[in-house]
Amino acid sequence: MTILAEMQQAQLLMVAGFIMLGWVLARRQIRMRKRVNQESRVANKELKAIREQKQPAVPLSDAPAATQRWQVAMFETQRELCAELDTRIAIVQSLVQQMDRRIEILGLTPPATIDTGAGRPQRQDTLDT
Repeated sequence: MTILAEMQQAQLLMVAGFIMLGWVLARRQIRMRKRVNQESRVANKELKAIREQKQPAVPLSDAPAATQRWQVAMFETQRELCAELDTRIAIVQSLVQQMDRRIEILGLTPPATIDTGAGRPQRQDTLDT
């Protein structure tokens, strides 16, 4: 009878061990799921915040004051340079138009050029013919 009792006790201990192992594994699995769910919730909140974040209409509007002053100075410099270039372009265009009118009035044609094949065109005199 002692052998039978020892076998039953060994089986009971083995069953108890399996139950404890199952409980430990189940508890571990529950903790993992809880942590993954918590991390996914945090990640989803961050993604939602990124998606909902709208870019400001003006670049660097949330920058420090010194950077904004620098940006304003650059915009003003850009406007000044564009105005200066536009003025110079307008002057050159008006001078070209004046020269075209004078050429028409005088009846002059620009001298023709001959390509000598040496890479430099030579002027053809109109009096040679």
